[in-house]
Amino acid sequence: MHCIWLTERDRHLIAETGSHVITCPSTNTKVTDGMPPMPALHKLGVNIGIGCDGEASSGSYDMLQEARLVSLLGKISSNDAAMFPAETTLQMMTRNGSRAIGLGDQVGVLEAGRKADITVINYPQVHLIDERRLLSNLIYSATGSDVDSVFVGGKVLMWRGEFTHLDVKAITAYALELMRKYNKS
Repeated sequence: MHCIWLTERDRHLIAETGSHVITCPSTNTKVTDGMPPMPALHKLGVNIGIGCDGEASSGSYDMLQEARLVSLLGKISSNDAAMFPAETTLQMMTRNGSRAIGLGDQVGVLEAGRKADITVINYPQVHLIDERRLLSNLIYSATGSDVDSVFVGGKVLMWRGEFTHLDVKAITAYALELMRKYNKS
Protein backbone atom coordinates (compact mmCIF):
# COMPACT_ATOMS: atom_id res chain seq x y z
CA MET A 1 0.00 0.00 0.00
CA HIS A 2 1.38 3.41 -0.91
CA CYS A 3 -0.48 5.22 1.90
CA ILE A 4 -1.62 7.97 -0.43
CA TRP A 5 -5.28 8.35 0.44
CA LEU A 6 -5.11 7.90 4.20
CA THR A 7 -7.76 9.36 6.45
CA GLU A 8 -6.74 10.84 9.77
CA ARG A 9 -8.02 7.66 11.43
CA ASP A 10 -5.87 5.57 9.07
CA ARG A 11 -2.79 7.57 10.03
CA HIS A 12 -3.51 7.07 13.72
CA LEU A 13 -4.06 3.33 13.21
CA ILE A 14 -0.70 3.04 11.48
CA ALA A 15 0.94 4.84 14.41
CA GLU A 16 -0.96 2.93 17.11
CA THR A 17 -0.15 -0.48 15.63
CA GLY A 18 3.55 0.28 15.16
CA SER A 19 3.26 -0.27 11.43
CA HIS A 20 6.03 0.86 9.12
CA VAL A 21 5.66 2.90 5.93
CA ILE A 22 8.03 2.97 2.97
CA THR A 23 7.72 5.98 0.71
CA CYS A 24 8.68 5.90 -2.98
CA PRO A 25 8.59 9.56 -4.02
CA SER A 26 9.76 9.17 -7.63
CA THR A 27 6.86 6.81 -8.27
CA ASN A 28 4.38 9.18 -6.65
CA THR A 29 5.57 12.14 -8.67
CA LYS A 30 5.77 10.19 -11.94
CA VAL A 31 2.40 8.42 -11.86
CA THR A 32 0.68 11.39 -10.17
CA ASP A 33 -1.73 9.42 -8.04
CA GLY A 34 -1.00 11.52 -4.98
CA MET A 35 1.58 11.97 -2.26
CA PRO A 36 1.51 10.10 1.03
CA PRO A 37 1.21 12.29 4.12
CA MET A 38 4.77 11.64 5.31
CA PRO A 39 5.06 14.77 7.50
CA ALA A 40 1.82 13.87 9.32
CA LEU A 41 2.93 10.25 9.78
CA HIS A 42 6.38 11.41 10.95
CA LYS A 43 4.78 13.71 13.55
CA LEU A 44 2.80 10.70 14.83
CA GLY A 45 6.05 8.76 15.33
CA VAL A 46 5.56 6.31 12.44
CA ASN A 47 8.74 4.61 11.25
CA ILE A 48 9.22 5.78 7.65
CA GLY A 49 11.71 4.22 5.27
CA ILE A 50 12.63 5.16 1.73
CA GLY A 51 12.35 2.89 -1.29
CA CYS A 52 11.97 2.92 -5.03
CA ASP A 53 9.41 0.91 -6.94
CA GLY A 54 11.72 0.41 -9.88
CA GLU A 55 12.02 1.17 -13.54
CA ALA A 56 8.39 0.68 -14.56
CA SER A 57 6.94 3.22 -12.16
CA SER A 58 9.74 5.50 -10.99
CA GLY A 59 12.39 5.34 -13.68
CA SER A 60 15.14 5.17 -11.08
CA TYR A 61 16.88 2.94 -8.60
CA ASP A 62 18.78 5.92 -7.21
CA MET A 63 18.29 5.94 -3.44
CA LEU A 64 20.06 9.28 -3.09
CA GLN A 65 17.58 10.80 -5.53
CA GLU A 66 14.72 9.24 -3.55
CA ALA A 67 16.11 10.65 -0.30
CA ARG A 68 16.38 14.14 -1.74
CA LEU A 69 12.78 13.94 -3.00
CA VAL A 70 11.48 12.71 0.37
CA SER A 71 13.10 15.65 2.11
CA LEU A 72 12.08 18.30 -0.42
CA LEU A 73 8.52 17.03 -0.83
CA GLY A 74 8.16 16.81 2.94
CA LYS A 75 9.24 20.42 3.27
CA ILE A 76 6.89 21.72 0.58
CA SER A 77 3.87 19.65 1.61
CA SER A 78 4.20 20.69 5.26
CA ASN A 79 5.30 24.25 4.47
CA ASP A 80 8.07 23.65 7.01
CA ALA A 81 11.71 24.03 5.93
CA ALA A 82 12.79 22.03 8.99
CA MET A 83 10.80 18.95 7.95
CA PHE A 84 13.01 15.95 7.11
CA PRO A 85 16.45 17.52 7.54
CA ALA A 86 19.46 15.65 6.16
CA GLU A 87 20.00 13.72 9.41
CA THR A 88 16.42 12.46 9.51
CA THR A 89 16.46 11.63 5.82
CA LEU A 90 19.66 9.60 6.19
CA GLN A 91 18.04 7.71 9.07
CA MET A 92 15.00 7.03 6.87
CA MET A 93 17.33 5.55 4.21
CA THR A 94 19.25 3.37 6.66
CA ARG A 95 18.04 2.59 10.17
CA ASN A 96 14.32 3.10 9.48
CA GLY A 97 14.38 0.96 6.35
CA SER A 98 16.12 -1.89 8.15
CA ARG A 99 13.57 -1.72 10.99
CA ALA A 100 10.71 -1.79 8.48
CA ILE A 101 11.90 -5.05 6.93
CA GLY A 102 12.67 -6.70 10.27
CA LEU A 103 16.45 -6.42 10.07
CA GLY A 104 16.88 -3.55 12.52
CA ASP A 105 19.19 -5.58 14.76
CA GLN A 106 21.40 -6.67 11.83
CA VAL A 107 21.81 -3.70 9.45
CA GLY A 108 21.05 -0.01 9.20
CA VAL A 109 23.90 1.38 11.30
CA LEU A 110 27.65 0.83 11.46
CA GLU A 111 28.23 -0.93 14.77
CA ALA A 112 30.23 -3.91 15.96
CA GLY A 113 28.21 -7.11 15.61
CA ARG A 114 26.12 -5.91 12.66
CA LYS A 115 26.56 -6.84 9.03
CA ALA A 116 28.96 -4.55 7.22
CA ASP A 117 26.70 -2.90 4.63
CA ILE A 118 28.52 0.20 3.42
CA THR A 119 28.21 2.53 0.45
CA VAL A 120 31.31 4.60 -0.32
CA ILE A 121 30.79 7.95 -2.05
CA ASN A 122 33.44 9.31 -4.41
CA TYR A 123 34.71 12.37 -2.57
CA PRO A 124 35.81 15.10 -3.03
CA GLN A 125 33.84 16.27 -6.03
CA VAL A 126 32.93 19.84 -6.91
CA HIS A 127 29.20 19.43 -6.18
CA LEU A 128 29.88 17.80 -2.80
CA ILE A 129 32.69 19.95 -1.40
CA ASP A 130 31.82 21.75 1.80
CA GLU A 131 33.44 20.15 4.81
CA ARG A 132 30.90 21.77 7.16
CA ARG A 133 27.91 20.34 5.27
CA LEU A 134 28.97 16.82 4.24
CA LEU A 135 25.71 15.15 5.21
CA SER A 136 23.58 17.90 3.72
CA ASN A 137 25.55 17.66 0.48
CA LEU A 138 25.10 13.90 0.43
CA ILE A 139 21.32 14.21 0.72
CA TYR A 140 20.79 17.27 -1.48
CA SER A 141 23.58 17.04 -4.06
CA ALA A 142 24.82 13.45 -4.44
CA THR A 143 23.38 10.93 -6.87
CA GLY A 144 23.85 7.26 -7.50
CA SER A 145 26.57 8.09 -10.01
CA ASP A 146 28.65 9.35 -7.07
CA VAL A 147 28.79 5.85 -5.56
CA ASP A 148 32.31 4.45 -5.74
CA SER A 149 32.03 1.12 -3.91
CA VAL A 150 29.38 -0.99 -2.17
CA PHE A 151 29.85 -3.67 0.48
CA VAL A 152 27.00 -5.90 1.66
CA GLY A 153 27.61 -8.22 4.58
CA GLY A 154 31.27 -7.32 4.24
CA LYS A 155 31.40 -8.58 0.64
CA VAL A 156 32.41 -6.26 -2.18
CA LEU A 157 29.56 -5.92 -4.69
CA MET A 158 30.88 -2.81 -6.45
CA TRP A 159 34.46 -1.62 -6.51
CA ARG A 160 35.44 1.72 -8.03
CA GLY A 161 32.20 1.91 -10.02
CA GLU A 162 32.34 -1.65 -11.39
CA PHE A 163 30.17 -4.55 -10.23
CA THR A 164 32.32 -7.41 -8.98
CA HIS A 165 29.70 -10.16 -9.22
CA LEU A 166 27.78 -9.30 -12.40
CA ASP A 167 28.68 -9.01 -16.06
CA VAL A 168 26.73 -5.82 -16.70
CA LYS A 169 27.56 -5.72 -20.41
CA ALA A 170 26.28 -9.28 -20.94
CA ILE A 171 23.12 -8.62 -18.91
CA THR A 172 22.44 -5.39 -20.81
CA ALA A 173 23.00 -7.08 -24.17
CA TYR A 174 20.62 -9.90 -23.23
CA ALA A 175 17.96 -7.44 -22.03
CA LEU A 176 18.22 -5.46 -25.27
CA GLU A 177 17.95 -8.67 -27.29
CA LEU A 178 14.76 -9.63 -25.42
CA MET A 179 13.26 -6.17 -25.79
CA ARG A 180 13.93 -6.12 -29.52
CA LYS A 181 12.52 -9.64 -29.90
CA TYR A 182 9.29 -8.87 -28.07
CA ASN A 183 8.85 -5.38 -29.52
CA LYS A 184 8.65 -6.95 -32.98
CA SER A 185 5.72 -9.09 -31.88
